[in-house]
Amino acid sequence: MIVPMQKYSFLIFHKEYSSFLDDLQDIGVVHIIEKKVEITEDIREQYKILNRFNKTIKFLEKRKIEPEESKIDADGMKILEDIIEKQKKEENLKQILVTENKELLKVEPWGNFSKQIIEKLKQENIFVRLFITSKKKYYSEQISNFNTEIISDTKSQVYFILIEQTGEQINIDAEDIKLPERPFSEIKQNILKIEEEIENINNDFDNYAKTSIPALKSTKAATAENSEYNKAVLNTTAETEEKVMILEGWAPNTLKEQMTEFLNKKNILYISEKPTLKDSVPVLIKNNRFSSLFEPIGKLFSLPDYSELDLTVFFAPFFMMFFGFCLGDAGYGLLFLVGAGLYKLKAKEEIKPILSLVQFLGLATIIFGAISGTLFGINLIEADIELFANVKGLFLDPEKMFNLALILGAIQIVFGMIIKSINQAKQFGFIYSLATLGWLILIIGGAIFYVLSTKEIINNNIILYIIIAF
Repeated sequence: MIVPMQKYSFLIFHKEYSSFLDDLQDIGVVHIIEKKVEITEDIREQYKILNRFNKTIKFLEKRKIEPEESKIDADGMKILEDIIEKQKKEENLKQILVTENKELLKVEPWGNFSKQIIEKLKQENIFVRLFITSKKKYYSEQISNFNTEIISDTKSQVYFILIEQTGEQINIDAEDIKLPERPFSEIKQNILKIEEEIENINNDFDNYAKTSIPALKSTKAATAENSEYNKAVLNTTAETEEKVMILEGWAPNTLKEQMTEFLNKKNILYISEKPTLKDSVPVLIKNNRFSSLFEPIGKLFSLPDYSELDLTVFFAPFFMMFFGFCLGDAGYGLLFLVGAGLYKLKAKEEIKPILSLVQFLGLATIIFGAISGTLFGINLIEADIELFANVKGLFLDPEKMFNLALILGAIQIVFGMIIKSINQAKQFGFIYSLATLGWLILIIGGAIFYVLSTKEIINNNIILYIIIAF
């Protein structure tokens, strides 16, 4: 059900305003009515920080490291800054690593060489040039007759050097290669160094994942509270030259006594009123233990409007029933029921409601599996199993299951139309529900007429006319 809300307008002397907001924050029951105001740079920056906290916490949780005992009062902001800095450094190192690996592939055929020695040879008028050509060209055109030396080769290519002296102008049909800036060993060593740095950074990330997530969450929560506090300040109207502040907000009716006691204790002037259709009222849903399990499914679509009915309590049994009907296997339902029950023994508290939902869905699956006589894909009606021989007559065959599906579907449609008419009457008045009620009467009347048409009572013309009129 949707919890009724109460609208509050507070009149506060400006000197008491900050402490009043602190007290409201401690109670945690008022939803501030937001107005169209310009967000300050400070709040915008706080939201950026919250976004960084969210991304960093998800980043650490994805590493799937078993958490260790940690201090929740650690400096979460400092941890956040350090992790972001390391992430930037890691990304930069990865880009350098890609470049270095590409360079390594180019230099690998030439192996190790000394640029210092090559420079000294130049001073003695001896020049070393690098070439690439195909094996066929290298041998067919007698390139090997020149002062050359093969450095390495592949199946189709030859990497070689040509030694020239001053005055020589040797032209050969081969690709002239510029001397690499660094030899193979130097690049390889640099790659190993970069990989080691990346590994060290990832080890740091793993350590943070073990020990620092609680501290990050705690600091994030404190930052979020501060942001909401600042947002509340922005959504306050200042009257009479800023000496009096007017603040508006919503609180559940269930906390009306607590709010009244608090406001009277603080000597705060206020007006309390019920919401109107023009108000944009926040929605708070509260259901019984069974129906509340289905709230996450309803939230996948959208929350109801404040003036509408909360359909969770009506939706829950039908969802459970049709889930069991669709799966319809007692064996699989038993796996759901037992598996979720065993996992609940060690699951976190926030996961247990979902596991309870799985158990209810498993129970429905067992019931409809028993009705249809299906166990782990085996049709017990046709199977020659002695254990179920005496109860085969209780199972419904496919034709009867089809008829049952039609009946349940019709019941759901009629029930849905009843809820729709009630919802329309609640929102806009009874007159707006008449169209739905008309269709409802037509459907029910048609169904009654169809059922009675098979009975002798239909031969009575008076009763027939009454049914047609209905």
